[in-house]
Amino acid sequence: MTPNADIITAVEQLDRTVTVGDVAVQTGLNIQTVENDLLFLAAESGAHLQVSDIGDVVYRFPNNLNGLLQQKYWQLKAKALLKQLWTTLFFIIRISVGLLLIASIVLVTLAIAIVVIGAQFSSQSDSDRDRRSSGPSVFISGYQLNILLQSLFAVFDYRYRPYERYGRYEGSRSERRQQREKPSLNWLEAIFSFFFGDGNPNANLEEERWHRIGQVIRQQQGAIAAEHIAPFLDDIERDIQLEEEDYVLPVLTRFNGRPQVTDSGNLVYQFPELQVTVGDNDNRRFRASESSSPINAYLAETPWRFSKATGGQMVLAGGLGIANIFGVIWLGLLPDVSADTGLYAIYQFASHIYIFLLAYALLLATTPVVRFVTLQKRNQGIKKRNQARRERSRLLSQPSASLRQKLQEAQQFAHQSQLTENDIAYTTERRLTEQELEQSDKIDQEWLRRLDGES
Repeated sequence: MTPNADIITAVEQLDRTVTVGDVAVQTGLNIQTVENDLLFLAAESGAHLQVSDIGDVVYRFPNNLNGLLQQKYWQLKAKALLKQLWTTLFFIIRISVGLLLIASIVLVTLAIAIVVIGAQFSSQSDSDRDRRSSGPSVFISGYQLNILLQSLFAVFDYRYRPYERYGRYEGSRSERRQQREKPSLNWLEAIFSFFFGDGNPNANLEEERWHRIGQVIRQQQGAIAAEHIAPFLDDIERDIQLEEEDYVLPVLTRFNGRPQVTDSGNLVYQFPELQVTVGDNDNRRFRASESSSPINAYLAETPWRFSKATGGQMVLAGGLGIANIFGVIWLGLLPDVSADTGLYAIYQFASHIYIFLLAYALLLATTPVVRFVTLQKRNQGIKKRNQARRERSRLLSQPSASLRQKLQEAQQFAHQSQLTENDIAYTTERRLTEQELEQSDKIDQEWLRRLDGES
């Protein structure tokens, strides 16, 4: 068994002194999974267990936890290395799309130029003229060819300057807005972004969902009504009745909750493991103040963005794609030529890989269109789900009389324990006999204080 990387990260973020509930809230993982993994992690890293006088368990891990585990488990080290390699590899893939597109344009342009020049300087025999007249007209002057090549290479020095498009009027609002638009991608990455996008903006939605639900339960001191978590869930009917709370079952299973029936017959839900946290260090005090701040009222999915590239970068990428597809089609319509020159090898190479050039050009031409249509439909679904969760959040913020009573009744089961060093009755860091003597002294001192108070 290999330690869970998410558990390790959560323990590090929580200053390496945690309860099961702390890690469950931080990661959103199942309580039983967290407990099992913490026990395994503690055994493998030489952590210490501390038990409070009411039986709550605190895990205290060593400072160099991550280093110890990477030395012991080659899988963790390999995973960290693979993550770095994939980051580098994905960067290479992103820029290679732009490089391949530019290479295609250059190759096609040179091949067309070779055909045009070969056609101009070929023999003027009747057979040759008949062959040329049967194909499309490809006559181009040397001056025009020079302009064509200069335009191609000017692309490589393209810079997006807002004032060139919108004018130099100093008070122009559009100019100021465009000047603030700083590209977050280099122009090769922008080409990939325009054609293939930037990935799923909601890739970690499930982790975020359970993390938020854990935060809500912790903020409500471990006792909630079903309506507290409804704004973070999906697939809940709009007209669902209050007593139909089957959607709470996955939350109960994950965080080891239990239903409680109030005096008025309402169902509320208590999560004992999330009612205990560690409160003996600055990090916990910061987190306690942070958890008291308002949590986002509902889980909002991020709409898919067509591209992170700036407007000028997208114009550049789209222009290159259009130039490439028209160049490849034009090359396919030109007649074959032969010439006794070294440059003729370029044309032969382009002819041999023409199917690849055409397929690549068609892919780049159609992908943005297909992506645009797909993203519109996908964003409609995201908008609908966000509106449903926002509506549930509004019902919670403006509760009816019956819901207000239910929320108040949930607070009857609310409780929050912050364990400190004074609450620890036993720790594996020291001998049991020493701790038993200390506990005995504490009990004796407590009895003496009580006797003094009574006298």
